[in-house]
Amino acid sequence: MSDASVNEKSVVAVVLNYRRPADTIDCIRSLQRTEGLKPEIIAVDNGSDDGSAERIAESFPTVQLIRNRSNLGYAGGNNVGIRDALKRGAEFVLVINNDCTVAPDALGRMVVAARARGAGIVSPKVYDFFKPEIIQYAGYRNIHLLAQGLPVGEGERDEGQYESEAEMSAAPGCAMLLSRRLLESVGLFDELFFAYSEELDLCRRALDAGYRILFVPSAHVWHRKAATLSPRSPEYTYYLTRGRLIYARKHLGWGAFLLVFLPYFVVAKMIKPMVVFALLGRPRNIGALLSAVWWNVRNRL
Repeated sequence: MSDASVNEKSVVAVVLNYRRPADTIDCIRSLQRTEGLKPEIIAVDNGSDDGSAERIAESFPTVQLIRNRSNLGYAGGNNVGIRDALKRGAEFVLVINNDCTVAPDALGRMVVAARARGAGIVSPKVYDFFKPEIIQYAGYRNIHLLAQGLPVGEGERDEGQYESEAEMSAAPGCAMLLSRRLLESVGLFDELFFAYSEELDLCRRALDAGYRILFVPSAHVWHRKAATLSPRSPEYTYYLTRGRLIYARKHLGWGAFLLVFLPYFVVAKMIKPMVVFALLGRPRNIGALLSAVWWNVRNRL
């Protein structure tokens, strides 16, 4: 990737940290190894109370570090960094999970593709960090009527089956290149979500506004999936369920919500998980799921 193909200072990378400083440091180091295009990097500490911010500041004294006073969630925390990036004049903002490692040429390839295809959102090919030949995301699809994201190629060994650029209906939140034009037109992440489904919401708003979402397979990222919330935790159950319902209420008409989404949700996302939680002896997860439903019943959007 030649220096002439992209302009330096045109991209700002936003890395959100919450109590995982080692992951954040590794992610920032991989961004600093970017070839051709050297992005500005903004680290946002999301109200960690474990000394994370101090470790990041010590490791990268020249990297902009924003310290949020409290945990604003994925949406709110990233929005703080995105707003700062836009103030700096960024043409593109890379929102990258702190548990990701970015290939040296990935960012340049994403920017070139975004400019050439006029895409508002670009996603790379994402691999499992611990099994580098295994795909996590070769693009992402939004099953809109079910408020459900579907990774393309998840768990498959990469044998060249996903080597063509393709327009998608969504992009995974772990690595998204967002254009300034898109952000100024449709807005940032909706902070009502806090965590989970906010990327589907942004992508849906982008499509509704006529923007392209592009998968670029030549750009590679490796993802640890070191989630802040354990998939076994009640908090994970709560925010996942809450976010899915918010998306459906926000984007589906009453007909689709009542006739398609709601029957699916009750059977697949309420009854089935509650049976599993009961068998596993996890009553707090049942309570969290019901609390998420109740939040949506009593709160207007």
